[in-house]
Amino acid sequence: MAEEKSESKPYIGTLLIIGLFVVAIVSAGYIGYWLGTHEEHLSSKDVLAQGWRTYIDQNIGFSLMYPANWSGEIAKEGYLLLKGPADELGHVPNIIVQVMLPASAGGNYSSYEDAALDTLNQLKIRANYSLVSYTQTTVSNESAREIVCSYSFNRVPLKQSRIFFQDSNTSYIYMVIYTATEENYPEYIEAYGKAKETFNCPEVIKHE
Repeated sequence: MAEEKSESKPYIGTLLIIGLFVVAIVSAGYIGYWLGTHEEHLSSKDVLAQGWRTYIDQNIGFSLMYPANWSGEIAKEGYLLLKGPADELGHVPNIIVQVMLPASAGGNYSSYEDAALDTLNQLKIRANYSLVSYTQTTVSNESAREIVCSYSFNRVPLKQSRIFFQDSNTSYIYMVIYTATEENYPEYIEAYGKAKETFNCPEVIKHE
């Protein structure tokens, strides 16, 4: 029995290392730092035009434009990650699009306002959180709510904008997130603005 216990130690150690690695990936993914790539699973159509590409989601149907030197990845259906170039410290600005079903179809929220308010309340309990603004705006001709906040992760000052809106035709709720370091945030705000400006919901694409 003593020998069996001794042999199990390396196995337990391996499990602990794997567990810590998984936790690290999840934590990094929350603020938009992506470990590894999934570009082989990218089901999209990229069209290069004047230094910008157009991403079209073939399943849900939304589209938006992003800089040609950014890369697109899909972690799961309804979740798009666009990564910008890393700075000298390895920090990567990013734009995330997350598509959520409404409560009537099994989702967590009945409206984009509910999603925005719940997210705001969750962010407020985060350490080092500071609200910059909580405003009403529009995206794709739909009313939207935008949260801009500052916080830190691993002592890195970050700034993040989250915008919530709902397609009146499909009732899908969209959350578009832009995250960068405080220093780099203004540099890539144009990319975020272009993504919002060119965002099209499913019904728009279907009739093109």
